[in-house]
Amino acid sequence: MTTLEMLPNEIFVRCFEYLNSIDILYSFSQLNARFNKLILSIQLSVDCENIEQPLFDQFCKILSSNEEICKQIYSLHLSNENTYWQIQQFLSRLSHDQFIHLQSLTLTGVTENNFELIKSILSYLDRLTSFHYTGFDKQIDAIIFLLPIMKLKLLTIPKLPDNTNVINKLSSLENLTVSSCNQNQLTSIWKNMSQLKYFKIGTWDHHNFTEDIFAKLSYINDAIHLTHLTIDYFSYDNDSLKMILAKTPNLTNLKINIYYDGNAIRASPWENIIRSYLPYLINFQFVFSYTGDTECCRIKMWFAEFYEKFWIKEHHWYTEYVISNRSARIYTIPYISNTYRIERETYTYGNSLMNDVDRFDKITDLVIDVDALEEEIYPYYFSHIKSLCLTKSQETSRIIKRTQFEFLKTIVNLSNVISLNIRSVNRSIKPSILLNILKESQHISSLTIDRIYLKYLFRDNQLCEYLTKTIRKLEIFSMKKILFNNLNEFKEFCQTFSSIQQLTCIIDNQEYIFYLFKYLSQLSMLNLQYSNQYDYGDVYHFNPLWLEDSLKELGEIEFIKSSKGIKIYLSRKYQTSIGS
Repeated sequence: MTTLEMLPNEIFVRCFEYLNSIDILYSFSQLNARFNKLILSIQLSVDCENIEQPLFDQFCKILSSNEEICKQIYSLHLSNENTYWQIQQFLSRLSHDQFIHLQSLTLTGVTENNFELIKSILSYLDRLTSFHYTGFDKQIDAIIFLLPIMKLKLLTIPKLPDNTNVINKLSSLENLTVSSCNQNQLTSIWKNMSQLKYFKIGTWDHHNFTEDIFAKLSYINDAIHLTHLTIDYFSYDNDSLKMILAKTPNLTNLKINIYYDGNAIRASPWENIIRSYLPYLINFQFVFSYTGDTECCRIKMWFAEFYEKFWIKEHHWYTEYVISNRSARIYTIPYISNTYRIERETYTYGNSLMNDVDRFDKITDLVIDVDALEEEIYPYYFSHIKSLCLTKSQETSRIIKRTQFEFLKTIVNLSNVISLNIRSVNRSIKPSILLNILKESQHISSLTIDRIYLKYLFRDNQLCEYLTKTIRKLEIFSMKKILFNNLNEFKEFCQTFSSIQQLTCIIDNQEYIFYLFKYLSQLSMLNLQYSNQYDYGDVYHFNPLWLEDSLKELGEIEFIKSSKGIKIYLSRKYQTSIGS
């Protein structure tokens, strides 16, 4: 008996709490009778979102060989994003009545192809209390009808049902997240979801807020249980805000991102709303953005109102703001959004009372104008950036200097960056600078470039070697349907990006599509985007049957069409390398 096996079961159970259930099953299932029994005694939370295809296949085989494990899964996350056709694979391999104890189901990036299979399994999940669904949104009513409505407490959907009678059935919900919501739907929510405590809206569309809707709202009871409200995007309208927030008297937490366009950002309307309708509000987090004339004295006068007694002394809501040529923004600290943009000629007015707070702790997506790096005056540091996009607001041919790269390192922790987008700075970034960025950002696996930049990449052998080792996801933008000028360029591409698993591009040559799958041995998804120059309905002229037949020796193929393009998925039987 090894030292590890001498540990009591309670220690293993505690250790398992820190592991993804897939790792637990892969490492301990079938190890011995003791671990098999132990696995069947714990609840399993399975997250397949970011796992590699071989591990996912092995996980499915484990479940297929032991139905008892399926009964232990209480939380399951399947995703079509960054993976190959995952939802379809999983649901088609396993019996629908195996997950009898499933309480939480998350389906990310659902396509129309998945829809019937999803409907067939939902009727078996009578213990479901949490359901999260993003992607295909054409038949949300049918999905909701199949859910155990009376037990459901948490729901995430891309949009609310078109049929208000379906909304009426969601009376037991306590937590609702919806990507978009109009005023009619909001009225139905206030009327029928009396138990709602947490409500998050992606985009709130108030433009059809008619007098009739105002009248309906006045007769609806207040949402007395609602304590948390989040609105990710709202185009400012004071009357709509007052009418809605007047129905939330017990709100304690409000997060809101408002675009004022040309309207003045003033504190007094907000103070009136809070004093009149939100007496219990404790946490108020916001980003208020303005586009228009940014005459400095006038903007400063507006924002100074947020530093008065009501905001600082009474509520401890601290703000700071930035002003650039055509825009201004004031926000509470810490910053609530996960995206941020640094523009050239931007002036930041910090708050010395909050110097010890990591104001940008939540930001994962950062866009930087490279000309702003030349100014070398940005005062803050971004620690948790995963997606970095370099842009250029002015059309100049100036090359990015080494000093700009050095300054970039002083404001961004590059070690966490996974995705890099240099599409807008192709003419300004030397291959040597790109190589330095990649070396500093050791976790980058996704790259977005313009087609014209390919020829510059191929001239630098050291950069090509680095791209071969690191890049798994590649996006190439182009206004033309020709990705390769000749066969030599195609070979250079396949050698440089031999490790990519996902490729997004514009290409209208079915032979090149075939050869990309043949010679890029890791490629499992080819996303063919429509060009803006053409009607999206008549861009790609390849023969799907020919391509399917040509690739059958490599594996099973699936086509998914949308208004943006065509995705081709390949589930490989084995791998092929260039030159074979």
